Amino acid sequence: MSFIKKQWLPLFILALVILSLVLNYVVQSKSSSEEDVLTNNEQTFCYLYEGVSDVQTPEGEFEINREYITMSVNEHGVTTGQHLILPYGIDTNRASFYGIIIDGFANVVATATAEGMTWQEQRLYKITDDKLYVGYQEVFIPQYQHENGVYMYEDINNINFETEDFYLNKVACDSVDQNILL
Repeated sequence: MSFIKKQWLPLFILALVILSLVLNYVVQSKSSSEEDVLTNNEQTFCYLYEGVSDVQTPEGEFEINREYITMSVNEHGVTTGQHLILPYGIDTNRASFYGIIIDGFANVVATATAEGMTWQEQRLYKITDDKLYVGYQEVFIPQYQHENGVYMYEDINNINFETEDFYLNKVACDSVDQNILL
């Protein structure tokens, strides 16, 4: 009896290897076709803010502060993108993010870098037809560090979006000079 088991063992192992290769191929081909569908149904939007800084050039012109967001959204509302905060003459804040958009509000987790530090934080955006408002908190709305290390708002219902002083205008992505974003 043990002689038969020893003969069948290599065949059994070979059958398992072949089965795992077939299953792996099926899973890979299914996931790549799903990716193609999502990629084909993805839209990219760009938003830009340009405001005058307090710094003057030798010619007497004021330098420009910029903020730029590029956001790709698939058919399920899943979004990824970049948020660049580029104040003139001081350290920038560059972040990549992922999250979800529901009813014109994006709730994302951003991995941000500024002043030599990197962290993750929750960011909220309100999107209208041609504007994007960055959610901001009043001083009395605290953040906490979630167990996964992401800084989160305690109560997103108290986040402010409406301001006529600061919002990003929707722009054609190819119209933005990439050199100003470096």
